[in-house]
Amino acid sequence: MTKNLFFIIIVLIASITAKAQYKNGISVDVLSIEKLTLEYDYFLYSKSLHHISLRAIVGTNIPFFDKFGAGMEILYGYGNNHRVEVGTGFYHFFEEILGVPENYKYVVFPFRLGYAYHAKNNPMFYRAGYMPVIARLYGSSSGNNFSFFSSISLSVGYRF
Repeated sequence: MTKNLFFIIIVLIASITAKAQYKNGISVDVLSIEKLTLEYDYFLYSKSLHHISLRAIVGTNIPFFDKFGAGMEILYGYGNNHRVEVGTGFYHFFEEILGVPENYKYVVFPFRLGYAYHAKNNPMFYRAGYMPVIARLYGSSSGNNFSFFSSISLSVGYRF
């Protein structure tokens, strides 16, 4: 966890000097009817074919809104308008999730492999991704169990 935090701090410091046409983006995952996620992208670096962005995510489930999570990802994209993206990050769920009592916490470590379309002179962007996920359950009697699953995402966003 300390290594992830250190890496994120280094990336944020490096972003101060980065140059890009669009610096920010906001998007919504539109694929799943079971969850609602709002994603904020900060484009750290965008030059030629190489693009790096940092993404903050908050989300909840629908229709109950009884599970809440937040996370961060760093993405590397290769290409101009059509990009292949890879990334990783972490999510932390703060309330009951997957039928686990409230005193347990879930931390999720996804690896993202995806495609993004970013038009040069259009602020709209579209992303599709596949994420194999390693989840770790923490709690008083959890024994630090691991769980593996996958997720598919489809996001529509606006850059500014």
